[in-house]
Amino acid sequence: MIKHPNNSMKLEPKDDWLYGFIASAIGILGFAIWFWALQNGFVRSLSFFADLVYSAAIGGASVGKSLWAGIVSIIVIVVVLTAAGNRLGESKRGWMEASAYLGGTQAWFGAAYLVNGLIAFVLWKFSLVLMIGLLLLNLCTLLFAAVELHEVTSGRRFVFFGIVIGVYVIAIGVLYTMF
Repeated sequence: MIKHPNNSMKLEPKDDWLYGFIASAIGILGFAIWFWALQNGFVRSLSFFADLVYSAAIGGASVGKSLWAGIVSIIVIVVVLTAAGNRLGESKRGWMEASAYLGGTQAWFGAAYLVNGLIAFVLWKFSLVLMIGLLLLNLCTLLFAAVELHEVTSGRRFVFFGIVIGVYVIAIGVLYTMF
């Protein structure tokens, strides 16, 4: 699954659900490590005074918050994709099945986030731009995996994408106000 995220569609949910969970954990851990590396790269680029102000204002808790944000984010996207897919798709899937398939796509992204974290130590601005691209690619991968998983017909895909992205953006907005 690290080489090809779509290999998660070959999992057998009853037996391989743990692989989906592990792949999701790899994605979340990779995101948290990237955030930590980005934060360190950013702080190193600051002057001594700016570093003191930043450290006093932000502190070390933000890495833990990014870990929780990653956990909640992956749960929210899988729930939204599954609910919308079951509503608009031809194939209804259970939560364990959807979690195995959609969570399994995250292993590749966890590895990519980790590599991007190494880049962040040296080039934090470039790493930030690269992360935006990775997050968009991750969203596209999840959307198309859910379309395939739930067999959403071409006439309903626009509505499916709109509902999923709309609900996800609102949920992430609420999440960021909480953290």
